[in-house]
Amino acid sequence: MGSSIQSIDRAASILALILESENSPSFTQIMETTGLARSTASRLLASLEDNHLIAKNEENLYCAGPMITRFSHSTGPEEDLIAQSQEAMELLSQETREAINLAILVGDEVQQISQLDSKYLMGNVNWVGLSVPTHCSAVGKAFLAFGNAATTGRLKKRTAKSITNRAALERDLKKVRARGWALSDSELEVGLTAIGAPIFGADGHVVAALSVSGPTMRLNNDRVEVIGALIARQGILISQQLGYAGQHNTLKEHSTSDRKVGAA
Repeated sequence: MGSSIQSIDRAASILALILESENSPSFTQIMETTGLARSTASRLLASLEDNHLIAKNEENLYCAGPMITRFSHSTGPEEDLIAQSQEAMELLSQETREAINLAILVGDEVQQISQLDSKYLMGNVNWVGLSVPTHCSAVGKAFLAFGNAATTGRLKKRTAKSITNRAALERDLKKVRARGWALSDSELEVGLTAIGAPIFGADGHVVAALSVSGPTMRLNNDRVEVIGALIARQGILISQQLGYAGQHNTLKEHSTSDRKVGAA
């Protein structure tokens, strides 16, 4: 009994350390701060990760896991945002049959807070609670192009198609602003295509972004164009529900689409 309680106490202290840290800690930092032996720290971290209480980011540092993220978004502004976006997400799901995600900006990354799974077997990944870089994701580019988000430091190369040059990124964002939606084509993961659009709050700032994603083999150029127009329109409709009174000319021009997206 005593040993079990001790393990729970140690796991709780590790979880508290990760959640309260300003920057995501490494394994070594956790081990040194808690004073735990390497084997004990490794075992407890693995258990916390298996139960989705913690997760590793792309730098192999520890952060809050999907279970914590879901709970943190169960009340407050994000809950309202998810509720306001639900109808649009369901429409996009029906039209495209691909995965639909809603994301917010957390620090210098975007975090998925709601998802409707793909109707297809291939390409189903649960992104809720995961954070991804802005420069190589469709939702991230929507924030960079229309919002106040900015990239800092080196642009990491996730795949061979990731944009790592700032001049090239700005050229890409200029296209995003011109057409009203963003595209990530095998830039975050090889074989994954995503189309994203901004959601504006009442004050005109970007508060979230929508995305449609699926295997590149299904999302060919023709489908991408149609989905882009559709998702831009839905982004504006959600924005209007949130009190946004403006209308970007690019989004207005590209937002109306009565065509069915269909399957590849």
